[in-house]
Amino acid sequence: MRPLKNIYDGPIDLLAKARRDREALQLAVNESNELVLRDKLFDFSLTAYHIVDWVKAFHPDLAPAAYALLNAVPALGACRDLANANKHFALALERGPYRSHPPTVGQVDYSAAPPVSADLPTARRWLKVVLVEGTRLRVEDVVDQALSAWEKFFTDHGLAP
Repeated sequence: MRPLKNIYDGPIDLLAKARRDREALQLAVNESNELVLRDKLFDFSLTAYHIVDWVKAFHPDLAPAAYALLNAVPALGACRDLANANKHFALALERGPYRSHPPTVGQVDYSAAPPVSADLPTARRWLKVVLVEGTRLRVEDVVDQALSAWEKFFTDHGLAP
């Protein structure tokens, strides 16, 4: 039963939304707008993680490959963790995907650079995703890697427009 009509027509549309989410995130980074950056990271994470559901619904034969990609690419695992932790407040490690695939993200944190000059007296801050294994990635790198992984998947499986 589908009580509502979807606002997107398929996984290609959701991938296009992820691209728009990425552009909005980059604008927030460029403007050093931390609140909007957090919003856009959440938006992108939700979209990028749930592309797997759309692939599964529209191309059931590709579901195993989509889940394998999700579990193999740390940036997509990070999107899963960010989406679930922020959607549900905390990760439920005893159920769902976390029973067989533990979290990828250890924490989300900031790093800062000292002020560059008297003209720029405020330190520049970067939002970082810290993976469980210790790697620190700028959020824009996580987003780029996740988007690249899905784009390659779509191309490799003939789903690209």
